[in-house]
Amino acid sequence: QARNAKEEFDILTLHDIDDAWDLFVQLRYQQSMPLTGKADGITVSPLNAGHMIGGAIWKITKDSEEIVYAVDYNHAQDRHLD
Repeated sequence: QARNAKEEFDILTLHDIDDAWDLFVQLRYQQSMPLTGKADGITVSPLNAGHMIGGAIWKITKDSEEIVYAVDYNHAQDRHLD
């Protein structure tokens, strides 16, 4: 039923979305990126998720605390990622 729901979406324009794509920053695995603005003091780092080529989990660090954000994670080592 949600697929058939139609309603106006006026929070963002297509121009806003195009502008947002220009703000993306490509990172390599284990490359740290300190955030700025409201997120000042937080650092994010992508790590190899190990379950598909290009898959990443994220290490998020603030001060001395770290968390790992993983949508899904494969605990078994895959040979194609060696």
